[in-house]
Formats: sequence, structure tokens, C-alpha cells
Amino acid sequence: MEKSGTYSVASSPLGVSYNGGTVTVYGNYIGDGAVIVVNGQKGVIKSRTVSSAEFYVPKLITPLSQEEFKI
Repeated sequence: MEKSGTYSVASSPLGVSYNGGTVTVYGNYIGDGAVIVVNGQKGVIKSRTVSSAEFYVPKLITPLSQEEFKI
């Protein structure tokens, strides 16, 4: 199985906020079990092709972050 040497993220992911969203990562052969980690929270694959994968971005607003940052 070939591995991708480089991954890149859409330069301006639309639909992403502190409440989560989705982001596309470009690279070959991204596996079914791939995850992204944003601020220590895991985001899983929503869909994928041979050359990219769309990931759910986890919510960054949590009860703990609301309390700590007075949001």
C-alpha cells in the first residue's frame, strides 16, 4: 500500500466555527480510521476519496471552555 507524503488542508475551510463543522484534508490514501485533532479533541472522517477526506471538526465550545474563557 502506498503512503501519502504530504497532506494539506483547504486554506479557508467554510462552515467551521467554535461549534465545529467540517474540513477537507487533501492527500492520497487517507485511511478509514484517520482522525484529526483540534485543540486536543478528535474529529473523525465524514467521507473520503482516493485523494482527500472530509473530517468533522469537533466543537471547541464546551461547558469547561465556556467557564474558563467566560464565553
